[in-house]
Amino acid sequence: MNLRSTLAIVITLVMTIGTACTPQEPEPTTNNPSVDAGPDTSDGPDIPDDWIVLDDGPPFPVGCVDSAGGEATIEYEIHPSTTSYMLVPFTSFPGTYDPRTITTPSGYVIDLHNENLFQLYGLEYPEIAWINPMVFPPAPNYDHQLEAGLHTLHVLTDDPRVCFYVIEDQGPSNTLDLNFYFVGLDALDLNAATADTHPDFSAILTATAEIFAQAGITLGEVRFLNADPDVAAAYSNIRDYDDLYALIETSEYPGESLTENLSLNVFLAERFTDGSVGVAMGIPGVAAMHESLVAGIGITAEYIGVDADHNQFTANVLAHELGHFLGLFHTTEIGGAEFDNLDDTPECTQFNPHFNCPDAQNLMFPYADYDTTELTPDQAYVLQKNPLIR
Repeated sequence: MNLRSTLAIVITLVMTIGTACTPQEPEPTTNNPSVDAGPDTSDGPDIPDDWIVLDDGPPFPVGCVDSAGGEATIEYEIHPSTTSYMLVPFTSFPGTYDPRTITTPSGYVIDLHNENLFQLYGLEYPEIAWINPMVFPPAPNYDHQLEAGLHTLHVLTDDPRVCFYVIEDQGPSNTLDLNFYFVGLDALDLNAATADTHPDFSAILTATAEIFAQAGITLGEVRFLNADPDVAAAYSNIRDYDDLYALIETSEYPGESLTENLSLNVFLAERFTDGSVGVAMGIPGVAAMHESLVAGIGITAEYIGVDADHNQFTANVLAHELGHFLGLFHTTEIGGAEFDNLDDTPECTQFNPHFNCPDAQNLMFPYADYDTTELTPDQAYVLQKNPLIR
């Protein structure tokens, strides 16, 4: 079978809301300027005294500041041992916010509407205009943006309050935990009880692990959950983005602390009726905030078990969407006019026919196929800087 002709499908990236033994790592930490942000490996992350648990927010405490005149200022502190961090500012839905600049301890100003504009791409879409996670450094050529000390984020907002949390990583980072939600896959006999021994699904997990091994990343705890029967009946066939938002919002918090919630949700549905094969809720997606429409990725199960190549294809789609959620853009966008911000990924300026592209076998090429598995060192760097890699 020529999968290159039959399975070369555009992977939909939605910006709307587009067990191996390893050395013990320091716990990620949340912080603000009032506390020491160093790792607390006994009881989990340090929590500032003035952080609160929101009635309609995550179960762990977050910082909140009032806005005035359509503006707000967030201050946060980064510990000297931190190797990367994710800043997650958010407002109430459907409030909006527009991050403008971050002033670092040295006085350097990160212009989020200039050199770091790619980190705000999701704010073009109203469904997620209330939240925009940012990882620093976002790529190897941005490593000068990681500094220890007090930072100031300036935002514009129409909401009276802006909340935030910061997840710091002290490294090394090499493990990814996943939560699989099975959505109406009775025809495949694939559910939480059978997943661990299901031969086709096991082959997909193995192939996915082999892809991420290129970046020095292993799959850690993999949890299997069944979607609620009513949810499965409504969304096993995903008809549009509203269906997908509603489905992903049914994800559950694995625990109460921020650290317990550093896992990535994968919704495996019977099919997407519009022909899509995978969707990621952001580049990067929001770490630790479950029970929201931005809380994971969705992929189709329609090719599972057809044959070995189709299982590999499904693994590639899964790894591709995980890559988006962890911060990777397409190497080349369809049309050949836009590219990712990494120095070592090939670019395809003559996009038609696309299989002559030099990046056609890269995991983040925008067309899915059975041999799109390659990762570059710069892509590995981006993956390892995300706090979901622990």
